[in-house]
Order: sequence, then structure tokens, then C-alpha cells
Amino acid sequence: MPVDQGGAPPSRGIRVELDGLTDFAGQVRAETDSNLRPRAHEAVNQFGQGVPFGERAIAPGVQVAQEIYRQSLVSALDALDAYVAAADAMATAAETVAKRYGATDAMAAANADLVSRELARALNRVPPVPDTATDGGAAPEEVW
Repeated sequence: MPVDQGGAPPSRGIRVELDGLTDFAGQVRAETDSNLRPRAHEAVNQFGQGVPFGERAIAPGVQVAQEIYRQSLVSALDALDAYVAAADAMATAAETVAKRYGATDAMAAANADLVSRELARALNRVPPVPDTATDGGAAPEEVW
């Protein structure tokens, strides 16, 4: 999405709102740690014990139902584990981006300050331009 540069040609840069990204990472991390991960552990403890029915049944229909239920449990618990891992990864990625952009912004600000200071020092060493209104209107000497 083009970014308005105040009359300059539009840039396709990405604008990152660091406080919002940091808040987002914190909220995802807090929700994962306080709610999602504990509930996932509860589900694993409750359903990870295997199929709770038909242990002694010899009927083929019950055995098929057991296997389907077992596969469903395995798939559901794997998906839950992946969901917790994805939430962790998302929070970590948001934290990393916020830190890197923050460091980049700080470095850019420091470099801009350095450029400003060096420019001011250089300008302070330049002799003042004579005021042609007070020196009789003489043309300034050629410096190039």
C-alpha cells in the first residue's frame, strides 16, 4: 500500500506501529500461557489415555469404531499441539519484529542526529558571507 510522503512520490514501504505490535505479542503470549497451553495439557491428560470403550469387544464394528475414534483423538491432539506451537511462534515473531524495528528506528534516529551535528559543525567552520548591502555592493569573490 503506498505511503503518503507529503507530495513526494509514494513509497511502497511497510509502516510498523511498534507499540501495537508489542501489545499484540504480549497479549498472544499471555493468552497462550494462561489459557491455551493449560487447557491443551488438560485435553492431553484427559484424552491421551486412549479409547475409553470396547476394550474387550470382539465385534468388528466396535473395533472399527475404536480405530476411527483413536485416529480422531490423535489428529485432534496433534492439531491442538500445533495450535499452541503456532501461537508461541506468532508471539515470538511479533516480539522479534518489534525489537528489530525499534533498534532500526533508534539507529536511524542516532544516525540522523550524528548527521545533524556534523552538518552544524561544518557550517560553523564556514566563514560568514559578506553583506553586500554594507560593503558597497561589491561582488563576492569566486570560490569555485
